[in-house]
Amino acid sequence: MRVPQCDQLMRVERLMRASSAEMMLAFVSGTLRRHFRSSGLAHPPDIGATIPVALRRSSDISADSECNSIMVPLRIPCGVEGTIPRLWAVQRRLAHAVNGVLPDALRVSRLLLDLFCSSKGDRLFFNKVYSDTSIVVSVLRMEGHLSFENQRIQSLLLFPSMPSTVKVAFTFVQCGSSTMLSVSADRLTFPNPELLLIHFKAEVNNFLEQLSLRLLTLSQATFLPFSVPCVNESEETDETVNKSRPTSEVTVNIGEGEEFDVEKCSIEQLRAHISKVQKELDDMKAESYCGPVDNEKKLKELESAMNAMHEKMAKLLGSPSYTVPRKNENDELTSNVVDELLAPYREEMGARTRRFSREFIRLDTPRLQPRRESAPPRANM
Repeated sequence: MRVPQCDQLMRVERLMRASSAEMMLAFVSGTLRRHFRSSGLAHPPDIGATIPVALRRSSDISADSECNSIMVPLRIPCGVEGTIPRLWAVQRRLAHAVNGVLPDALRVSRLLLDLFCSSKGDRLFFNKVYSDTSIVVSVLRMEGHLSFENQRIQSLLLFPSMPSTVKVAFTFVQCGSSTMLSVSADRLTFPNPELLLIHFKAEVNNFLEQLSLRLLTLSQATFLPFSVPCVNESEETDETVNKSRPTSEVTVNIGEGEEFDVEKCSIEQLRAHISKVQKELDDMKAESYCGPVDNEKKLKELESAMNAMHEKMAKLLGSPSYTVPRKNENDELTSNVVDELLAPYREEMGARTRRFSREFIRLDTPRLQPRRESAPPRANM
């Protein structure tokens, strides 16, 4: 089977800072968890598995027949609930297994057993080491393109031979921008092995759905426009006039293509438009995937629109039937109303920014030791 949506998975690797092997191990854990839960096991336990790890030593293949990798045992988190927590658990366990002394210890043990023990003793020792292994997960990457009789190979599937203790083997082969998956399963343990492929596709789709909004914020060649209320200068109809010249009329755009002239609106219309702007503010506050720079820009645009509408409302309220305040008091009244409306949104943004700043300072800045107060000098008798 070809792994679906490989281009999206490559972007997920950048977002989650995970390697291909960690991603595939997490998907295998979720696949087995789905299989066991569909079989009636509500809380499946963690399962022992092995994964080939490169020793990162170069050797001539024609001169040396030894393999340049080692099978590292670990337990995959089938008992962890949630796709993203499973990925984090895989990252921790794989880093602990690979970065420790286990790979070098297994390699040295293999060399010593080849020198001083027979093949039977070698087999007994490693059967004891891998006795808890029920799954083999292999992630292989091939450079370039493969060809056979001048024909390019489109897909490559590997089926490893499994001992009796191994119940299922997942083999991933990455070639170019695509990844192929082959599954070798025990017929008694998995009577319907095609269900594993269905569960694997469902696990990948569920993982991408949870990160769909975050994936849209990554840098890409195209961008998705969104409409926010903003203040635009009215364009002159004469093409000879410079369009960038400021004008006295103010046109406000709220929502999807809804524009109106502030100078021509009544008090009831202005109140309706102000309620729409406040709804935009509520939507911006509920949006959790927008960065602080975008929030600041949108907040400035909303503040400009709010100022324009409140200035017009103050002028309309200053009719002969009302007491006309002075200009300075009018401006102060408008600014106070705008600040009062925007205060909770600014506090929400400021709280998020300050919380991140305090954590950053607490983690990365060494704590200063308090100075000891020096004792007062003793008087000479």
